[in-house]
Amino acid sequence: MHVSLEKEAGSEVRRKCLDLAGDDAELMFMDNFDVAIVGIGEVCGNPPVVVYDRQLVLDTLTIDLGSPEQAQEYYDFNIAGAFMGSGMPVLLTRLA
Repeated sequence: MHVSLEKEAGSEVRRKCLDLAGDDAELMFMDNFDVAIVGIGEVCGNPPVVVYDRQLVLDTLTIDLGSPEQAQEYYDFNIAGAFMGSGMPVLLTRLA
């Protein structure tokens, strides 16, 4: 997974995230998963982070890798299992 720190985002959804987070925010975006961005998360004392829908990330990986099993394996090791430091994106699992 490639993660980029953005100040000037190319896509509309990244621009919206940067607008919501404020001028001083340094957001981490996962490349090729803009379709899965659902918003910005905040926790007291920490910088804002980009929030991704876990299922949409898996759906994108399934298309790219060819099977749900390969997508889940890639997700577990390269996304959920990756520590990217402070400000890393959050992966949201929806209740319904």
